Amino acid sequence: MAILTLGDKKIAIGVEWSLQESKSALRKACAEKKKALRLVISHDDGFVLGLCEDARSNDLYAGAGIIAHVYRNAVLCEKIEGLDAQSECFWICAVSDGVPLCKILVPSLLRIIWNLPP
Repeated sequence: MAILTLGDKKIAIGVEWSLQESKSALRKACAEKKKALRLVISHDDGFVLGLCEDARSNDLYAGAGIIAHVYRNAVLCEKIEGLDAQSECFWICAVSDGVPLCKILVPSLLRIIWNLPP
């Protein structure tokens, strides 16, 4: 996870997203990461949980949560400046029906993007 600053706002990108199938599973996942900031989005199949373990501030917004709020369906690939001086960094965000996709659904998308010719 990385934190970007846009104006006076802090945006978390690379948040760990997971699908929790019930309220009890959601409570258990939250209890395992007590110090993490959490974003919970209700979904047809349960709840999508976003965890920011390294976050130290309640003034933090989840980038994928913002994208999901604005666009119901989207794939965003944005070059991020200043995170790693040794290589180019990209943020890839996929949203379906207003919910950030969990990482179990994203690897095929990443393969397509990263296999593009240089």
